Amino acid sequence: MSTNLEQIELEMKELDQRFTAGYQQDYAVRREQLDKLIHLGLMGMILRLWYTKMRSIFNKDWAMNKGMNAGGTDIANDFRRPYDEEGHQRLDHVCAFYLAAEPKDRESMRELARNQVSLLYGLERHPQWCAHQLDATKNRQFLKTGLSAVSLYDLQTLSNTEINLEFLYRSGVKVGIDPKQDFKDVGALSTPTGRHPGYRSTQAVIAGFEPTGFFEKLVLPHLGE
Repeated sequence: MSTNLEQIELEMKELDQRFTAGYQQDYAVRREQLDKLIHLGLMGMILRLWYTKMRSIFNKDWAMNKGMNAGGTDIANDFRRPYDEEGHQRLDHVCAFYLAAEPKDRESMRELARNQVSLLYGLERHPQWCAHQLDATKNRQFLKTGLSAVSLYDLQTLSNTEINLEFLYRSGVKVGIDPKQDFKDVGALSTPTGRHPGYRSTQAVIAGFEPTGFFEKLVLPHLGE
């Protein structure tokens, strides 16, 4: 029996429930970290950790910026954290449907995802899970699946989106794939307008993505690569 949009949306709602525990645990950890930093009067440092702000200062004296270096450590540690294998395999199915769906169905999926906080948490981690699978199998489909998760996540936060694009781009290159066309293809399936006036669209962020020195300088050293 073929899968239709109604079945996929039901799967998305079930996955939202499945990822709830992971979301709540991750939120509690991050909340505790943030509270400690606020208590220490380091809110300014937290703001500088946003990926979009990093771009303008990567080529300066990054090694002396302990806040940024800590950010790279956190991202690497998050990448290595255990994944809900069954949950992410089910997300693969959702993402495969998304890639092949009609534009109106993709928009319906994005609209549903916006209101499912725990599902968004799963989608936020899924590109990194796909990067792991791409590293292990060299199967290009995992690159497309990871990008479709980014598209379905629909730019809830730019920082997480660009971090995930870095992971996927790096894994593609690592296994001998030129990822640029895949980024353009999936970008073309994504939301074409910014969520707020003057904001970049998901389509523009994915299709126009270019890697920075961020990974090489701040993340890879903590991944042992």
